[in-house]
Parts: sequence; structure tokens; C-alpha cells
Amino acid sequence: AALNTLELGNVIQNNQNRKLDGDINFEQLYKKSKFLSAIDKKKSRRKRRGNTKKDAKDSKKKEEKDEKDAKEKKKKKKGEVSNGTRLALRPLLFLRKARLSYSQQFSTVIPGFLPNTELLGQSSGFDAPGWGFVTGLQPDIDSNSGDDYLDRAAAKGWISSDQLLNQQVIQNATEQIDAKITLEPFTDFAIDLTATRKFTENQSLYFKDADGTDGPGGFEHQLPREFGSYEISYFALNTLFGDADQLFNTFLDNRETISNNLGTGEHDIDGGDFAKGYGRVQQNVVLPAFISAYTNSDPNLVEPTDNYAKDVLFELLPKINWQLNYRGLSKLSFFEKYFSSFNVTHGYRSTLQVNSFITNQRFIENAEPNITTGNFITRFEIPELVINEQFAPLLGLDVRLHNEMTFKVDFKKSRSLALSMQDNSLSETRSDEYVVGWGYRMKDVYIAFLKGGKKKKKARSKKKTSSKNNPSPNAAGGKNKDDEASDLNFAFDFGYRFNRSFRNAFDNSIETSEPTRGNKTITINPAVDYDISKKLNARLFFDYTRTIPTTTAQFPTTSIAGGVRIRFTLD
Repeated sequence: AALNTLELGNVIQNNQNRKLDGDINFEQLYKKSKFLSAIDKKKSRRKRRGNTKKDAKDSKKKEEKDEKDAKEKKKKKKGEVSNGTRLALRPLLFLRKARLSYSQQFSTVIPGFLPNTELLGQSSGFDAPGWGFVTGLQPDIDSNSGDDYLDRAAAKGWISSDQLLNQQVIQNATEQIDAKITLEPFTDFAIDLTATRKFTENQSLYFKDADGTDGPGGFEHQLPREFGSYEISYFALNTLFGDADQLFNTFLDNRETISNNLGTGEHDIDGGDFAKGYGRVQQNVVLPAFISAYTNSDPNLVEPTDNYAKDVLFELLPKINWQLNYRGLSKLSFFEKYFSSFNVTHGYRSTLQVNSFITNQRFIENAEPNITTGNFITRFEIPELVINEQFAPLLGLDVRLHNEMTFKVDFKKSRSLALSMQDNSLSETRSDEYVVGWGYRMKDVYIAFLKGGKKKKKARSKKKTSSKNNPSPNAAGGKNKDDEASDLNFAFDFGYRFNRSFRNAFDNSIETSEPTRGNKTITINPAVDYDISKKLNARLFFDYTRTIPTTTAQFPTTSIAGGVRIRFTLD
């Protein structure tokens, strides 16, 4: 029989988005109270004065007089907050800002839908596909219920019974949480705490009239699958500085503990150290053993479950990451003498990722262990679990002297752990990076051959010329912006990075560990830049990169680049 679109039906789809954003500025809240505002008020920084003995002496006398006058004024003023009160209560106002973003996205796609829409997305009589579907509510689709939305739709004759209908019913759901809190225990010391979570779960199946009877009893949910991804902020810092080999051995030992907590008996293939159905590479054994080893937690405290991914892993709460920034050292008397700014930074970021998970089509409830592997087949397959963490930086210093000279020092450390369930291996990459930077700004430098002539002196004008009679600045004896002196900026950066990667196999009784790649990288980058005019900038640079591999699989390489870059800016 000839096929047409009426037999195959139409495709209907709905979407629903939910979002909640909250942002609280506690600093503005404190200002609503005069008392809290007085406590929270920052002291103005004293201006740096000349460094001659006479200036210093006069400055000291003036400061003493100002302090004496200020104390007398404070005594006269009522309701003024004393320094002691401010020191005691200011830490209680440490909460500065809070932000929370929570969102959900849902969508459903149903093919083979026969009724035609006429008004407001509904069919004649306003019954199909239903007000709930039209308004974005997600229909209940459950292949095991026997009475879900698809079953009810088929009973009403809404779904095509055409045997060539091969499009899938798809239902998607995404949940995302982003939270951030800014703390300031004392002035100029800011702490940002963050936590994130993103979980995507999709469901797909074929809903078809399997026997061609063209009746509601012939429709079946075929090949149902669940798949998605998962990512949360994490914390594995307590093993970041640990010995890699020792941590891997702990992971191997934890498998036996987890296995015996899950089951009893003797494993047919791996031997008596593992329980029946829970061998050395069984997913419900490997995943908790890995997480307990690299978070330094007790494997006996892991919840025994046959569905570790769904029951434990995907239910983890996001851990807190942080970023610290302290700018107050330059206000201390010793540092103020030499530095105009002195910033200290420290940060930690970590994530746990499951890039994809999918329903195992071979999974059967209450089945015996697989004959080939001797292990129970898990409901979900997780090809890879990845933990990334880094100090960004572990310690960073960024200082500026009063003579416009700057120094920057950064020490970064990172680790990546990739647990593969496809080839039963653990790949680990560790990296240490050191960066040292220097800069200097030479003010008001006039380079004649770049500026196009001799430096012009500004003519003195005895009379103030009216702007109407003399609209041009050059007409009054002044100079054009392009003829003015510009700052000459010097910069020098040195970097050293050491990477090393290992592959650890745990797929048999003899575990192996071997280096896969690694290198040492040295970078040297001096540069000088100068504004030739308001729109034209010249930069003289030299970039040197030397890479020295730590394995025989790679060759040493050197990259050198240098020259002049000209940047012209169009308004």
C-alpha cells in the first residue's frame, strides 16, 4: 500500500524552561543601618608624601596634629564608632554578596501523532494532545508502567500504527545549579566560594504497533534507553600532593574491600579475593574504590549498591571551590614605603565529570553473572570518569613599586585523573608551572624618529584666547596629541612548566604502570611597546619556547619568534 504523511502522522514537541536567579548585595544592606554603615566604612588611604627628611618631618607633625584634632572631634560627636568597636564587630559583617542561579530545561518529542491541530495547539474539541502538553508540562513516559501518556494516547487512536514509523520518542531534562558567595573577613581580603552542578538525563524509545493489529493492545515500548552527562564541582585536594604510585595501589586494594561489602562467595575468574559477580573490573566495584582512594576516604563507608552510578554518584552534592585575593599589605607601614600595590592571590578549582552515560542493553534484573567475565552487568555504562583539579594559582604575587616597576610571581599546580571503563585503565597527568614577570613603565618618553620630528615645546600664552576665535589647540601655541611624549613600557616574562602523564592498567592480576608522555617547557618573552600616536602602537617582541620531552616517544623542539607588531586602531 502507498504510504502518506497521514499514515505516519506528525511530530509534536513541547518545551518548558524554569529559572530562578537570586542576587543579594549585603554591602548595600549594611548601609541601611547607620551603625552598621559606620562599622563597615573603609578608612581612606593616606597619600604618600615626599621622601626628603624635611618633608617627612613636616608630614609627621601634620599627621600628629590631624590625629589630635580628629580625636577631639570624635569625642564631641555622638554616635561615633570607636576603633575598638569597629575591630570587634567588622568581622561579623564578613558576608558581602550571594548569588544563586537554578535552571531546568525539559522537552518531549513524540512522532506519529495523528490528530491535526486547529486552535491553540489542540485538535478539534480541544482534547489532543491535551492542555498539559500544550502548556509545556512533560507527559509521564514510563515503559514499565503500562499506563503512561503514550499508552493512553494509543488507546484514543492518537498514535499511528504504521509499521514504517521508526522515529524515536525523546524526552530530555537538564538541571543546572551555580552558586557563589563573596566573603570579606576584613578589609581588602576577599574570598569567593563557588559551587556548580549540571545533570542532563535523556530518555529515548520506540513506541510502535508491533503486531500490526491497529489496536491499543498491539503498541509496545521498544528499546528504552537512558543517556546523559554529569558534572559537579568537586574536592580531591587531600591527595593532590600524594605519591602517585601509592595512591594507585590504594585504589587497587580498595576494590577487594568494596567487592566483599557488595557480595559473598568466590569470584569464578578473579579468585577468592573478590566476591561472586563483583570482580576487579566490575563497575560498581571500580568506581567507589577509585573515589575513596583519591579522596582519602574509608572504603568501608561506601554505600553498597548494585547501581552505584544512579544511587550514589549522581546524588553527590557539589563541593565548594574558592578564590582568595588580599590587597591590604600595601597599607601596612613597611609595605607602604616601597609598594603602591601588593596583591596576594590563591585559588582552587576542581570538577568531577561523566561526559556520557547510557543504559546497558544487556542488563537484566536479577540475572546471574556474565559467563565470560564472571561479573554482574550494571544498569548504566560509564565509559569514563574524570576528575580535574588545579591551584590557579597556589600562590600568586602581583606588586607595583612607587617607581612604576612591577613584579609578578605565580605558582600553579594541577592534576587530571581519567578512569576509563572501556580499557580498564587510569590515566594521570600532573603539572607544575612557575611564572615570573617583570615590568617597568618609563613615563613621557619622546622618540623623535617615531614621532616624526623634534619635540615641540608648548608656547606660553599671556592672554587667554577665546575658544570662538581660536578653536584649534595648535593655533594657541599648543601641541597636537600625537606630538606629545608617550610611555615606554618594558616587560619580561619567564615561565617553566613540567608535565608528566602515566597510564595505569588494572584489567588483569598483574597491574602495570608506564609513562605515556611528559615534557619540560621553558618560555622567555621580553617585549617593549610604545604609542607612536593616539591610534598607532608599536611593539617590539621576542618569544622563545624550548620543550624537552621526558620520554623517548617525542623529540626536543625549540621555537623562536621575534619582530615588530604595529597596531592601528580605528575609531
